[in-house]
Amino acid sequence: MPGTELMQAKTNVSVKITSRSLNKAIADFKFYQNGAQKAVKDAINTSAINVQRKAKENATQRPGPKVRSGVLRSSIHAKFAGEDDYTWKVFTNVEYAMRIEFGFRDTDSRGRKYNQRAYPFLHPAAESERRSHRRRIAAALKLGKVAGVK
Repeated sequence: MPGTELMQAKTNVSVKITSRSLNKAIADFKFYQNGAQKAVKDAINTSAINVQRKAKENATQRPGPKVRSGVLRSSIHAKFAGEDDYTWKVFTNVEYAMRIEFGFRDTDSRGRKYNQRAYPFLHPAAESERRSHRRRIAAALKLGKVAGVK
């Protein structure tokens, strides 16, 4: 997805929803009507909510991890991730999310050896939204562009 970044932290897995091509458009927004700005924000909001919904489905369905408590699924959220309204973050902060998303082949802090298969739930959700996201952004920019401006 344009601007989609899979970010890893020790106990945080997230996808950032934005649009690289949107960066230039944001700088040139004086050429766009206010309706286009709102339409772009709405398009990014829709993409973030769709990624959140799909990630929750992926964290629940087969082939996926065996759901024991639903904590991972219920911990997946979407929120603004910046000073502007053009960047959203879909994330989970449960301790074991990275092991589910990326798998784990190593020894843990207690000395137990693991060869745990990955069950990606967040990145595939973002990828599944890529085309729709691009279409929504393009449509929003076309709607509000002032005639005669490139």
